[in-house]
Amino acid sequence: MQTVSQYSGNNWLLAALPAEDFALFFSALEPIALPLRHTLQDATQPIEHVYFIEEGVCSILNIMTDGSTIEVGMIGNEGMVGVNGGAKIHRRAGVRMHHGGLRA
Repeated sequence: MQTVSQYSGNNWLLAALPAEDFALFFSALEPIALPLRHTLQDATQPIEHVYFIEEGVCSILNIMTDGSTIEVGMIGNEGMVGVNGGAKIHRRAGVRMHHGGLRA
């Protein structure tokens, strides 16, 4: 696993953390490519990672009872993907504009 040796500051959520808080989990961050249409989170699987988008856009999709999907949100470099807050909603998160990010 490649780890981050120097942080770019591109993700607003990470950039807003006080330095001492960021340092607590900095070594766990792994740079990753986010290819187009790659699924980061699927409602049928346990959440294994959170993703801090540095460049690109991810869509949050609700999965309807008939299996169709509807986009309910978009996340870019202002946030993260991989936390559902205990919601009982079937969601999927996928890359819509590819580039890169950090995974913890």
